[in-house]
Amino acid sequence: MTLTAELAERIPQLVEFLSEEHGGAVVIPLYRDDRDNKWIMPMGGVFVPYQNEVSAYVPGEASVGARLIIDRYIKAGVPAHKLRQFRVAAFALLPEMFDHMVSQRSHAEVYAQIASDAQDEVAMLFQTGVMLNCANVTVPEIAAPKMLNKKRVAKGKQPFFSYRVLQIQAPRGVRAVAGGGGHAAPRAHLRRGHIRRLEGRTVWVRPAMVNLEASGVLGAVEKDYALMSVKS
Repeated sequence: MTLTAELAERIPQLVEFLSEEHGGAVVIPLYRDDRDNKWIMPMGGVFVPYQNEVSAYVPGEASVGARLIIDRYIKAGVPAHKLRQFRVAAFALLPEMFDHMVSQRSHAEVYAQIASDAQDEVAMLFQTGVMLNCANVTVPEIAAPKMLNKKRVAKGKQPFFSYRVLQIQAPRGVRAVAGGGGHAAPRAHLRRGHIRRLEGRTVWVRPAMVNLEASGVLGAVEKDYALMSVKS
């Protein structure tokens, strides 16, 4: 959701973010408990300013919160030079739970936990933004038929809303090739969709089968996936 004055009134901790020149998005990582069949409100959420920049992680220059989050990746074996950071601010939604956590840990650690809990949702927000920013992606609006809505309103029914369809055009000059650079031609395989940065623009390349003509000689690569439970 986008931060508005009305939302900031409901969550006082967000008021200070209203001064952000270009605004931002509020991310609240709701999750569902299938055992109780209900949605659960998290301890807090994060505010992501639209005026943002992904930069290299420099431990000596990073904030305490950023270090608390990123140190987990370093301990897991991710090289520091591969890590990136961007501006984000955490806030509490459940004061009682927040105060209880602060009584056991520092404010910085609790805010870092809130930000960490929202990482997946923030990642989806960034990826959606990158996708919509591609030169070959359009989102035209499909309006509901006026006469149909007129009849529905006359009958006391809710009118249909307009909606948008994300459309992806194949980038010009980009096509699948049989071989690959300086190595042997690969077996036929499915290449997943991905972002491609060209000179002066970014495009989305749709998934496609690669090197189909070689499948009769080299065979094809078939992939399968298995989900494994991890005991804590």
